[in-house]
Amino acid sequence: MIRTELYGLNLYNRFVEFNCGSGFICELLTLNGESRIMNALIVIIFIIISLGLFYIRYKIDARRNFDELLKKELKPHGFQLVKSEYPGLLKVGPFKKIEVEIGKPQINRGAIQYERTYYRKLQILTNKNQQVQVWAKIETGWFKSATADFIPNLNEIERFTA
Repeated sequence: MIRTELYGLNLYNRFVEFNCGSGFICELLTLNGESRIMNALIVIIFIIISLGLFYIRYKIDARRNFDELLKKELKPHGFQLVKSEYPGLLKVGPFKKIEVEIGKPQINRGAIQYERTYYRKLQILTNKNQQVQVWAKIETGWFKSATADFIPNLNEIERFTA
């Protein structure tokens, strides 16, 4: 307890000690008023910018058009693409959400890479004019051509509709 005198009045300031460890939140709690407000504003601005970038990423992913690639992949099986739609952010359908590749070459470690995976929900028309819903996973990269994987497999659809 610290005793202070202000204009002839005896005031007692009581400080509560707490052990919050280390970290940004602990520093935020122990700072004075102006610093606390500045740090809170920095956190709020960071959250707003992150949400803005998340929204921009959603719009970019939704606008990418892979119809030509998908039509090229469907043609050898005799299927026609009716509709291709973006399923939404973080929606991967029947594909695994997290894929770990063991044995992938590490030659590009530390280099600039551009590999993206896009997902689309497709409506395709079979030889017997049946509409089937298929999920497509499209992998793109700088130094390789885009590839598409389908679930269910196109050979299975061909076999069941024959």
